[in-house]
Amino acid sequence: YATLFVLVITLTYGAAYIAGERRSGVLRRLVTSPFSRGVIVGGKILGRFVVSALQVSGLVGVAAVARIWTNVDLGGNLLGVWGVLLIYSACVAPLGVALGALLIDRDRAANIGVLMTMAMAAFGGCWWPLEIVSGSLRTFALAFPTTWVMRALHGLISFGHDWKAISPSLFVLVLFGLAFTTLAIRSLRVE
Repeated sequence: YATLFVLVITLTYGAAYIAGERRSGVLRRLVTSPFSRGVIVGGKILGRFVVSALQVSGLVGVAAVARIWTNVDLGGNLLGVWGVLLIYSACVAPLGVALGALLIDRDRAANIGVLMTMAMAAFGGCWWPLEIVSGSLRTFALAFPTTWVMRALHGLISFGHDWKAISPSLFVLVLFGLAFTTLAIRSLRVE
């Protein structure tokens, strides 16, 4: 669920927020500041990341407390789960900025964000294990960052893997993050 919630915050609210700033002229006014376009875009990405990171930290904190009173098992490495979710938050935060940059209408950006969130969650294995779907669908799922974060989380929680074992999935998440950041920088026009 944390994987899904990160997408909701970054894509739905993030895209709507950026689209609203474009429409209201806030981004146009930022151009008059002494900051470069890269710094402005970086700040927008950082803002989306901070909101998502706070959400993830709250969820993991609640899980840590709930773990005391219930039999909910998140594996022996709750700190590792938190770290993976923070990396994932940094990965998808630029995607929300890019989506908001491409759409001027705040409502449309939020609606498309919801659709993208649901599609990425479904295809990425957030709702059911990818082991039960066809081979071609598992291959298609590799195109989504949700697949890679779920692999990392599954490794930590279900199999007790360490960071070395899940590092290939984390590396792919970093590559997604770099690609989404490039897309955000190229998409967000603040002229």
